[in-house]
Amino acid sequence: MLKSKNMSISGITVSLIIISLYAGTILKSNKIFFIALATYFEAIPIIRCGIKTGILSYIASSLLAIILIPNKIYALIFITIGVYPFSKLFFERFNTFFEFLLKYLWFNVTCIIIYTFLTKYIMINDILIRNRETILIMVLQFIFFVYDYVFTRFIIFINYRILKGE
Repeated sequence: MLKSKNMSISGITVSLIIISLYAGTILKSNKIFFIALATYFEAIPIIRCGIKTGILSYIASSLLAIILIPNKIYALIFITIGVYPFSKLFFERFNTFFEFLLKYLWFNVTCIIIYTFLTKYIMINDILIRNRETILIMVLQFIFFVYDYVFTRFIIFINYRILKGE
């Protein structure tokens, strides 16, 4: 019974992730929102079923994203950022200062990896970024702060509102 429950939760979560990513590719705006939403959904199997089921759910959603999402770059960005729920679980075991240090270190390394990939292999337009790096970095730090705060609130909501009765 427990395995079938874990599989059904993972299957529903993976479908929500793919729907969210697909919505992010077909809508002109809010692409960051839909990737964030997909990573929020990624946390549900981790919270409800454990880390092992969470990893399997992440692998399934990553493979399906590569196969089903028309914008492969968008899918690869999700795969890169989709690791964050696992990192967050690990980082929040430390004291607050060290936790934030590790989170921002992870975020900045991830941004560097994505930026390097986009500039070397996809050749994004440097004119869009040139002379605006500082502003871009500051905006991204603020976006990550809001993302992490909302993610924490989402986890609290899942734990105390949805899992309260179990």
